[in-house]
Amino acid sequence: MPMVSRSKVRVMLTASVAWVFFYDVASYDIPTDFGCQNALIADDWRRSVLNFHNNMRRNLATGHVKTMNDAMAPMAFNMNELLWDCDIEKYASDVMCGAAEDKNYDSIKADLQNKKDCNITEKTNSLLKEWWSESTAIDLVKSQLYDADAEKNAPRFSHMANAAIKAFACTYGTCPGSNDLKLTCVYRKKLKLNDKIYSKTNFLGKVCTQCASKLPADKQCIKRLCQQEYTRGEELGDFHGFFFYHSIRNSINRRAQDILVVFHAFEETNF
Repeated sequence: MPMVSRSKVRVMLTASVAWVFFYDVASYDIPTDFGCQNALIADDWRRSVLNFHNNMRRNLATGHVKTMNDAMAPMAFNMNELLWDCDIEKYASDVMCGAAEDKNYDSIKADLQNKKDCNITEKTNSLLKEWWSESTAIDLVKSQLYDADAEKNAPRFSHMANAAIKAFACTYGTCPGSNDLKLTCVYRKKLKLNDKIYSKTNFLGKVCTQCASKLPADKQCIKRLCQQEYTRGEELGDFHGFFFYHSIRNSINRRAQDILVVFHAFEETNF
């Protein structure tokens, strides 16, 4: 292999890091079905995760979710249909790899099987079912509050079922220095002790009748779930710009770190 000077390596490294920076900024809005930046995650996976959440929330709204003692949980009043927010997905990617978490968000994390023959959609759905099954660990007939019992025994179910939230997102991937595949879902907002997970109703006809939506009356309820107006980043509130900046920065740092490792190894073997 021909020898390359250290100065030339450094120039190549600088150019590579600069390319990473400008590439990341330019590719923030990739026009795909979901419109999210991470092209390594298929929209089919996002759609599967989104559908799982809304199907389970619809089941809860219509009284088809089991709770403690093999009973059926009460029907949920004004349960919002969830939307996928790409900005929340970017935030989820950051906290998955150790970034500081905002106290107003709830994040659920888990390890995924990292094998070549692993079906990521099936594995994710298996974990989501496990999280949702926490509904049987609490007595929703007795209470629909996020009380001490729910906080201890069903925190994941409680945030997946939180009727008031409008959007969420999940992501998966590896972090610098590790080959472990991780899954992270982020819900806004984080339930406080004794907040309502949802309000119950005894009448199916009232499940979706007071959605407090700004949409036309005939579009406020679809298939027993409330429809809400939503703007991307709305759930991030005042932190939207903060998380956008830090997501870009962390992505740059991760890619730059990979480049540094490659060139460090190159120097060791060629000088």
